[in-house]
Amino acid sequence: MKEFYALMKDANGGGEVRLLADISALFLSTRVPLIPEVLETFPPECLLHGSDFPIPIDGWPHLPWVTHSVTPREYIRICRTKNPLDRDVRIKRAHGFADTILENAEGVFRLPPL
Repeated sequence: MKEFYALMKDANGGGEVRLLADISALFLSTRVPLIPEVLETFPPECLLHGSDFPIPIDGWPHLPWVTHSVTPREYIRICRTKNPLDRDVRIKRAHGFADTILENAEGVFRLPPL
């Protein structure tokens, strides 16, 4: 993990974002403990919303009081969300990721503004 942080820091020096990280793999139960460190280390403009769709994203690893800042209300909303992509976005928001991660792919793909 330290090597990855060093790579991101070197690549994104001088205020210019040249390398982004896809955060999809962070939401597996074994990687949830890394989320606070990622949030503290990387600014949102260096992160991309990624999805492992169609692999289902379960709500159970994101239990309130066990994982990073997920409240009981958020946990219930996550578990009740039927659409797997919507559930994935709810989980990322509940952990404190900024909505800008949802928009960063626009710049990567050089999409014209709507």
